[in-house]
Amino acid sequence: MKLDNITLLDRLLAQGKIALQPSIFLKQSPSPLPENWDFERVEGMMLGLAIGDALGYPTEAELPVTRQRLHGEIRDYLPNQYAGGYPRGVPSDDTQMAFWTLEQLLEDGALKPGCLAYKFAQYPIFGMGSTIRDFLRSYKDQGRTWEESGQSSAGNGALMRIAPVLIPHLRRPSPALWADAALASMITHNDRDSNACCIAFIQILWECLRLNELPEPTWWVDAFVAAAGELEGNTLYSSRIPELPYQGPLWQFVDREVRQALKQNLSTLEACQRWHSGAYLLETMPCVLYILARHGDNPEEAIIRAVNDTKDNDTIAAIVGAAVGALHGRTGLPARWISGLLGRTREDDDWRIFELIESAKQTFWRSDPPLTPENIQAVLKFLPHFEQPDFSPGVWVTKRGSLPYFDYTSEVLDFIKSLAGNGFIQPFDWMNWQEGKQLVNDSALLKNVNLQTLRKLLAAHVRADRFSEGHLAAMFESGHITMILKRMAEIFYPKVNMSG
Repeated sequence: MKLDNITLLDRLLAQGKIALQPSIFLKQSPSPLPENWDFERVEGMMLGLAIGDALGYPTEAELPVTRQRLHGEIRDYLPNQYAGGYPRGVPSDDTQMAFWTLEQLLEDGALKPGCLAYKFAQYPIFGMGSTIRDFLRSYKDQGRTWEESGQSSAGNGALMRIAPVLIPHLRRPSPALWADAALASMITHNDRDSNACCIAFIQILWECLRLNELPEPTWWVDAFVAAAGELEGNTLYSSRIPELPYQGPLWQFVDREVRQALKQNLSTLEACQRWHSGAYLLETMPCVLYILARHGDNPEEAIIRAVNDTKDNDTIAAIVGAAVGALHGRTGLPARWISGLLGRTREDDDWRIFELIESAKQTFWRSDPPLTPENIQAVLKFLPHFEQPDFSPGVWVTKRGSLPYFDYTSEVLDFIKSLAGNGFIQPFDWMNWQEGKQLVNDSALLKNVNLQTLRKLLAAHVRADRFSEGHLAAMFESGHITMILKRMAEIFYPKVNMSG
């Protein structure tokens, strides 16, 4: 008989097969989302995770002092060999496993732990940690079940990928959310610290999605301690730092250390150096919460501090990015970071994360409504700027040791952000869209196309720019983008005049 995940968790708890303290917390329902809530918050959560990972990945495991000496302060993507030498956002295992989790949720309509474990074992994982390697050896090579393959590890490899498990619960929040978080965590990391941290962080993310005002700095540690303290139980985890001796539950260490650092007004670098900022949750969790407490009001600065001031910077930045993305939404993230993401989950599936996010919106929230007058006006406001005789989309940049890349102006980046934020970027098979190719080759055909075709054409050009450096610039320089917007204005403004 097939068990729902709440019943499955109860069974595993009773059998002692999951490392977690039974708690009344697991039977409580999350508060519902506000009536005017926007899925843009989830987009921010998932993109923030991918951005943090991609910004940190090239310098992962470097000590902050070494990183600073080699690269200065990292505020944008570094040139990457896996992006042809261009400065682009390339994923590590953090992004891969988080979006494979979302992929499984979409395929099956809900979390199915066995299916998720199977998915983790199907594709090459970029830069995997030792715990994931041990999980794969147990599950794939030795043939153990998913329930038996999770490792007793207090590493951060489950926490980094946990965010998407809340997405199927947006409409109908229930205790099943905590069950999903626990089961998703234990697949690879069946440890009290890891399972408790994953559930507590899902609680934090859920509240970030709901909040309409910025929380107080101490809210982050308060929220974590309230949940993790019930779920971790009486554990003994030891500090790896001789200068900071500790043995006991993680939540107590976090409670003591983060509050003390806030009281002392330490910089994030000072605080994270104090805790060592490695992949051990006794180091990762205080770093995450302290960065959020200090910089949660500024998503860009929060992610930058995680990237520059920690050792395991891709994972810590991914976790911080998920939180600030959930709190501020997609529009709160810098457009240059979003547009610079390759969006891969595998070696050659560029743009995949954007398609998965869009599919999640369609599946678990609602379908996109038709473009509203406000959506169209938000994009058309750029037309007068693009029509200026001296308008330029940007410049080519050539740096020694890397391939040339096109540096778009802030105006063009804002245009791309406006397209994404107003429903113009839709998932479809743009690579094989023959009509789109004809419209590029023969601009006269634009005179007869409808609004939906223009919408698809703009989406196709934005996506093509990820595969062909400078594609969008060429479309601007040829006048093609301006012609698309002029045709859109012809369709839209007569309707406005008739209705007025």
